[in-house]
Amino acid sequence: MLLFIFFLLAGPAAWAADLEVGILTTTGPKPLRQWSVPELKKIARGGSVSAQDLIFEKSTETLDLNEKADVDLITLYGKGGRISRVPRFMVWRGALRFRLERDGSLASMASFGPTMVPMDFFRVQGLEKIELSRASVLYPGTRLSIRTNPAASRGEKMFTQACMACHSLGAAPKIEATLLNEDYLKDFARKHSPTAGFVLDPRALRGLLAYREALASEKTGVKSPK
Repeated sequence: MLLFIFFLLAGPAAWAADLEVGILTTTGPKPLRQWSVPELKKIARGGSVSAQDLIFEKSTETLDLNEKADVDLITLYGKGGRISRVPRFMVWRGALRFRLERDGSLASMASFGPTMVPMDFFRVQGLEKIELSRASVLYPGTRLSIRTNPAASRGEKMFTQACMACHSLGAAPKIEATLLNEDYLKDFARKHSPTAGFVLDPRALRGLLAYREALASEKTGVKSPK
């Protein structure tokens, strides 16, 4: 299931158009709520509003809890083709907010602790669309069919919700889950640590390797690298 939010913007000197919130199902798109600029100004107290409040509290009231829980990733689309994906946990922890600009458009604001990737990756100006989705829909072939191994399920969640958020957009080299190995992951952590304080602890490493092995065993003709 894909959920998406459209931000339609007018010319640079005009107020932005209304904000339409919708859900895309297998039968097509369905509008959930439409926000006018004056309404957005009211909820953006102090000039900003949390992603949790705007999306999951005020814009998706017609969805049930299971439908909301299906959302794994949030994709931000800005002016000039700028795209960024935000892991859902950043919304849960209040690390993502939207700032109301003078022209009525929205810009994303992100802040988090030292273990995250650089926050500039999540800052998008002139937001035109926000798309909420399940990770398995965005990344076909990454979903496990069998979930008897808790470590593999944990690794799948980390890979799709965290790793692929950056590595599927061209902002970083693409990675394939079936090609991960211990040396690659340790080198990955070493390269990320100086700029983002990224730490791949032993539990996360075991989960990613278990996920790699489980996924490889489900794919005909794909052997898990040693």
